[in-house]
Amino acid sequence: MGLPTAILLHSVTAWIFGLQIARSWWNTSLMAPLFVVSAVLSGTALVTLLALCAQRFGKVELSQETRKWLRGFIVISLFVDLFFVGADYITCCGQCPGRPLGTQPGSPWRTWAWLFWIEWIVGGVIPSPSCSSRV
Repeated sequence: MGLPTAILLHSVTAWIFGLQIARSWWNTSLMAPLFVVSAVLSGTALVTLLALCAQRFGKVELSQETRKWLRGFIVISLFVDLFFVGADYITCCGQCPGRPLGTQPGSPWRTWAWLFWIEWIVGGVIPSPSCSSRV
């Protein structure tokens, strides 16, 4: 009951944002799956963090298999999330093919470019080495 409700909630929220004509980044069909994948990623990461804290204080014991499964799930969710965000950037940057790259709406080389690079470096590049086999 909870998972279908969460998917529905995130999809409806994405459709509400997608129907707003004031924001060029929001009117895309990728908003619903992006919201759902982002919620799965952040929720799994939060549950994992809380479980590791509980294990640290002796309340819960996580097996190596469980830790490995959670790490794999987070990694897959992270790369799917980054794929959707990247596809969204490519779509928004390709909306005005006749304009120079830095002047396109939604271009990662404009005023808010630092947010784009923080998301990709902090959210994607830094966690990537932790995808190794160590737990």
